[in-house]
Amino acid sequence: MFTWTEGDSVGVQLFDEQHKVFFHIANNILDCLRNDMSGSAKRNTLISLLRYLKGYTTYHLKSEEEYFSQFHYEDAAAHI
Repeated sequence: MFTWTEGDSVGVQLFDEQHKVFFHIANNILDCLRNDMSGSAKRNTLISLLRYLKGYTTYHLKSEEEYFSQFHYEDAAAHI
């Protein structure tokens, strides 16, 4: 299991909250893989979780890019 700690903080509450969602998604994926549900149910759940991860990643990265642009973050090019 993945556990959020203050050491994972980037110091921006919005991004810390978004990063916590990644921990939650990762833990749901692990739970699915460890679960003894049938093959097709597990497959469908895993596909759903991975689609959610993909969409949330897109949302998160867009949020970061907007923040970097708004606040003229000096290391934006290296981060993106």
